[in-house]
Amino acid sequence: MNANPILLQKKYARIVELFARKKKISIDKALGIFYHSEVYQLMRDGISDMHCMSDSYLEKELEKEMKDFSNQKIKEYAKPNKTLKDCKETLELLKEEKERSNPYILLGRVFELYKQGAKEEHADWYFFKYLESLKIEDHYTFSVGETEITVPVDVFTPFVEIETEGRVINPQWHLMIAYYAYIDAMYNHNDNEYAKKIKTMPGHPTGKFGIRCKSLKKWMEEAFGKHQKGKQNGEKSGF
Repeated sequence: MNANPILLQKKYARIVELFARKKKISIDKALGIFYHSEVYQLMRDGISDMHCMSDSYLEKELEKEMKDFSNQKIKEYAKPNKTLKDCKETLELLKEEKERSNPYILLGRVFELYKQGAKEEHADWYFFKYLESLKIEDHYTFSVGETEITVPVDVFTPFVEIETEGRVINPQWHLMIAYYAYIDAMYNHNDNEYAKKIKTMPGHPTGKFGIRCKSLKKWMEEAFGKHQKGKQNGEKSGF
């Protein structure tokens, strides 16, 4: 059933205002998120009578499409206090890890293939193309409410050479690109032609926050002087 266009526009405005207020973001930013959301498409097309639902219900559905990074310590882990070569216990764990049991290592391998022109209908390729479309190689920026957090990281270089250990995965790339940026792209950038396809492709992450990789947790402890106690938020993730 199609709604009256004028009433529908007014409903859009109320949802955007409510969403902006709850997420503490500007109306312009909320508007951009809304018009690239599934909620908007369903309302616009009159599917399942979505436009008949309450403003509160629709705003909550819009929230479900987004991933909130406000409870993640991205800024705290943006700049390590120690270099990887000085994180001896981390390096020992990295040497012991098996590639097939660690999806972030496999992601690093396919990134190298994608850089050479390889293509596949897989979430990893669309994530790579999303990053490539940003045209930025030396950092990644996360939006947390009204705040933008820029993390210095070599976006397209998953591995680093350590003189005494050889070639290993870069834990900072693992945390900020393979983990956080992947989730950010999948949920928060439907305005990007590649990011919006990630959730529809095989191989995409669960989208849940939670770090269980031993080497990454040890690196966070050594490089930042912080002890990691269990999984963040008690949720599981493949990373």
